[in-house]
Amino acid sequence: MVKYFTIKEYREFLNISQAYMSEKLGMSQAAYSKIESTKNTTNLERYQIIAKILDIDVEQVRKNRVEIIYIVCRENINCTDQDKIASEKILNIVRKQAEALKKIYDRS
Repeated sequence: MVKYFTIKEYREFLNISQAYMSEKLGMSQAAYSKIESTKNTTNLERYQIIAKILDIDVEQVRKNRVEIIYIVCRENINCTDQDKIASEKILNIVRKQAEALKKIYDRS
């Protein structure tokens, strides 16, 4: 399944706060919020920093559209127990990768 996230939705999925993003960009949280909520034409350098933090392509940041391919099983969908376990593992891996990226970025 393919899902499209806005930058805000994807950031929230990764459990990264606006405060964290704004700190790394050297701007106020309100200014960062504006980047996420409008078709802001911020500079390329900021797009590159956002892309690096979120581990996505700069073009995805510029378009405010992150494409994610994933498997999700919910109780109301006929999924096997193996599918449900696989889905949880994938989500946990993505979240762990996000945490690792935050730590790497914090060191740089």
